[in-house]
Amino acid sequence: MLEGPSAPLYSNDLARRIGISPRTLQSAVRVVFGLSLHRYIRLTRLWSAHRFLQSGCRSVKDAALRNGFSHFGDFARLYKEVFGETPSETFSARNRRSYRVEHRANETIRLDEWVGNAIEMLRNRELKPSDRS
Repeated sequence: MLEGPSAPLYSNDLARRIGISPRTLQSAVRVVFGLSLHRYIRLTRLWSAHRFLQSGCRSVKDAALRNGFSHFGDFARLYKEVFGETPSETFSARNRRSYRVEHRANETIRLDEWVGNAIEMLRNRELKPSDRS
């Protein structure tokens, strides 16, 4: 995510980059977002693919690959679960100005913003051992 959504991202590498343990990173994601780290990263990549589909990428395949999805069936299934329509429908609808997708604000926060918030919370000791279940 820090290099781009298609770059492989591993919790150990990300934790090392920000100077915390992988377990602390996973706990912080769960405390802040109520999601596993894996789920949060997947949602971030889905939102990025969604923006690509709306803004004129060449194809659904292009949007999936650029955002780290190599299994197109899984991508389509996950995309429909989150956005309520297939990636192809979003891709086709991008030319219609009346098209809108509602979304929850807590799922649109970019990973780099989250990392900054999590680091600040850890520095301020707002994450207590009881929060790290």
